[in-house]
Amino acid sequence: MSFRTSLFVVVFAALFTIHAFAETVFMPRTPALSPDGNSIAFSFQGDIWTVSSSGGEAKRITVHPGYEFHPVWSPDGSRLLFASDRYGTFDVFVIPSGGGIPDRLTYAQPTDIPQAWSSDGKEVYFASRGQFDYPMDYQIYKVPVTGGTPFRVIDCFAEEFAPTSDGKFAVFAIGNNWFGRKGYRGTYQSDLYRWNQGGEPVPITTHAGYDSDPMVSPDGNTIYFRSDSTGTFNLWKMNRDGSGKTQLTNFKDDGIRNARIADAGNRIVMEADSSLYLFDVASAKQTRLEISVASDLLENPVQFRPFANNVDELSVTSDGSEYAMAIRGELALVNREVGGRATLPVPDPARDWQVSWKPGVSDSLVFTTDRWGKQQIAMVLSDSATRPLRKAKHPKLVRLTNDTSECHHAQWSPLGDRIAYIRNNGELRSMKPDGSADQLIFNGWNEEQYSWSPDSKWIAFTHEDYDYNSDIWVIPSDGSAPPVNISQHPDEDANPVWSQDGRMLAWSSRRHQNQFDVYFVYLQRLDDERSSDEWKEWEKTRDKRNGGDKGDTTKNGKDKEKDHRKKKIEIDTVKIDFTDIHRRIRRISDLPGDEFAVAIHPKGDKFYFTADV
Repeated sequence: MSFRTSLFVVVFAALFTIHAFAETVFMPRTPALSPDGNSIAFSFQGDIWTVSSSGGEAKRITVHPGYEFHPVWSPDGSRLLFASDRYGTFDVFVIPSGGGIPDRLTYAQPTDIPQAWSSDGKEVYFASRGQFDYPMDYQIYKVPVTGGTPFRVIDCFAEEFAPTSDGKFAVFAIGNNWFGRKGYRGTYQSDLYRWNQGGEPVPITTHAGYDSDPMVSPDGNTIYFRSDSTGTFNLWKMNRDGSGKTQLTNFKDDGIRNARIADAGNRIVMEADSSLYLFDVASAKQTRLEISVASDLLENPVQFRPFANNVDELSVTSDGSEYAMAIRGELALVNREVGGRATLPVPDPARDWQVSWKPGVSDSLVFTTDRWGKQQIAMVLSDSATRPLRKAKHPKLVRLTNDTSECHHAQWSPLGDRIAYIRNNGELRSMKPDGSADQLIFNGWNEEQYSWSPDSKWIAFTHEDYDYNSDIWVIPSDGSAPPVNISQHPDEDANPVWSQDGRMLAWSSRRHQNQFDVYFVYLQRLDDERSSDEWKEWEKTRDKRNGGDKGDTTKNGKDKEKDHRKKKIEIDTVKIDFTDIHRRIRRISDLPGDEFAVAIHPKGDKFYFTADV
C-alpha cells in the first residue's frame, strides 16, 4: 500500500455548529466604522460584511471565493474600499456599501491594502510593497477612485496612514507590529509620525515597543492609537504634538487589534479576543458586540483531502498494524493493510502532535495538545477494549497533565506502566497512565531527547552543560540514583537509541571533521570483550535461544491485535556496567555528511540511520 496515492484525511473546515437560522460570528477581523459611527464593516469567512454598531445580524457585501479584508468607508458612507486576492495578489477594490459589483483600483503584483479616502472622496490612499525589491516594505500611495496611475505620497516606508479630514496633515506608522512578536523591543518596532505635505515626518511616539493604528479626531487636535506600552495592546490618546499620552482601555491578555475611528470622532471599533468592541469616546466606555450571520456556509464543513506528504510524525503500534500520524496539527489514524481514508479521533482547531501508541495495544495513545491554552499531555482511548482506536465510534479524550507550565514529548514505557514527558524546557518526569503518581526524574535546563530502556528500568537522555555541550546520560527511570554520563565527549552527542535486548545503546556524535556519525556502546563489559569466534557462536545460537523467527502465527494474519494482547511482555532486565563505559564507545558510520541513529535491528546486528550525503 502506498500512502502517496491512497491516504485521505477528513478536514473540518467550519469550526462551529450549524443551526437553523443564524450563527454568532467568531473572530470578525479588520473592522471599520461608517462616517457617522452607526455601522461597522468587517471581514468574516473571507468576505466583507456590514452590521449596526449596536450589533445584531450582519449583511454580506461580497461573496467571491477570494479572501477579502480591511474595509474602509468613503466620507459619505456610500462606498467601501477593501483588499482582495481574487486576481492572485491583494489589490484594492471599491464597492457600494450596500453591495454590488466591485471595481478594481490597483493592479500591481505586490500586496496593496487600503488605508483612507481623501476628504472629497476623489482619491484613495493605500499601502503597497511597491516597486522595490529590497527591503520590500510598505509605502503609502494614492490613486483616483475612478482608476488611474498610483502616485507615491511619502518618500519613506509606512504601512498605516491616517489623514485629517481637512487634509492639512496626516499621521502614519513606520516599522512593524507583527502579531507573532508580542513584547518585541528592538529597532523594527513601529512608531507614529506626524507629517505635513511637503515637510519632513516628525516622531510623536518613541517608546521601545509598538505604537500603531493611528486615528485622528475631526478637529485634528487629538490622536488615538494602539500601543503596548504597558505590555498589552490597549487604546491610547495624545495631543497632536505627542504630549499628554493617556491610556483609555485596560485589556490584560492579548489586548486589542485593528482599531479604527469614525469620521465623526464619536466611536472607535476594535478587535479583542474573538469579538469586536465599541469604544465610546465621550463616556470612555467599551461594549462587546454580539454579531450574527446567516448560518449557511459557502463551503462544506467537512472536506476530504488527499495527502502524499507533509506528515510530521508517525507512530506505529507494537504489531505494526496501525499507524498514528500528525498532519497539520491533527491526529490521523490509518491501518497498514487497508490504507485509504484516515480517521481523526479528536478533531479540534488546536494543535495536536507528538503522538505515542501504548505498547502492545491499538486502542489508546498519548499526545501533546494546546487545546487548553498551554501544551499539555492528553490520552485518547477507544470506546471498547476489543475495538482499535481507528474504529472507535466515541473516542474518549482524557487530560493527563493540568499544569500551569508547558508539558510535552510524552513517551510510553515499553511495559506500558508509566508515561514519561518533559515539563517546561528540561524537567524529565513520569506518571502513571491515569496521570497520577507524577514524579521528577531529572531536573535539567534544556529540552532533553530521551528514550526508555526495553525493561522500562532506565532512561537514556541528551543533556547540555552550561557550555552547550551535549552528552548522553543514563538514569534509573524512578529517579532513585543520579544520572551517569555515558559519552563524556566535549562536543555534541544526541538522540540515544536502545537495542531491543537492552545490551547496546546507540546515538549520534560529532567527533570527527565536524560532522555527526553513529556511535554505540556495549552496556556490559563481557559483550565488549567477546572474541570474533564467540560472536559467531552467539549469532548461530541466537535465533534458537529466542524460539526462532516464526513470523505471523495468527490465522491468515487476522486477529493479530487480540493475540498480541494475550502475549505477555517478557523482557530481560537491562544490566549496565558503568565502569569506564565511555572507553567502550565504537564508531559505526563514517560517511561524508551527517548520520543520525534511528534504530537497532531486533537481532542486534544492524543499525538503522539517516544520512545526509
